[in-house]
Amino acid sequence: MVTRRTVIGACCAGGVGVVAGCADEGNGETTATASSDSDSDCRTVTETRTDTLYDEIQSINAGGTLTWNPDLERGDQLTIDVTEIDGARPALEVEDSSGTMIADIGPSSNIRRTLSIDADDRYYITLENEALMTSGQWDIVLTLEREYEEEVCN
Repeated sequence: MVTRRTVIGACCAGGVGVVAGCADEGNGETTATASSDSDSDCRTVTETRTDTLYDEIQSINAGGTLTWNPDLERGDQLTIDVTEIDGARPALEVEDSSGTMIADIGPSSNIRRTLSIDADDRYYITLENEALMTSGQWDIVLTLEREYEEEVCN
């Protein structure tokens, strides 16, 4: 499988800050299943699509943060995978739009968390370098898995 690295962001003065969103450019993988209703000629087709929202090696300054704010739907599976390459270890926080903490992981050299989304909302994913004197590099991959249903009639 070929991994495409996509950066959607902007660097901010006085440190590193990246704001990224979903990029639906058909770069995902899909699988489909079908079920039928015996009383009609229609069937429901469920397709699971996996899209890479972010896949980059990112440099981070001491005390810096990286933030993404995707709009997610109930039933989505969001996988956050962060590996320290050099220097400071990342800490992860994920909140919904009302500020409810969904995930809080202290500094670690390897973070992998899959979140099952319970409600349609905008979520805030923040990686922070809590070290005030050490910069570093992190390999960051955010992956979204979403199911789509469609009724197909003959």
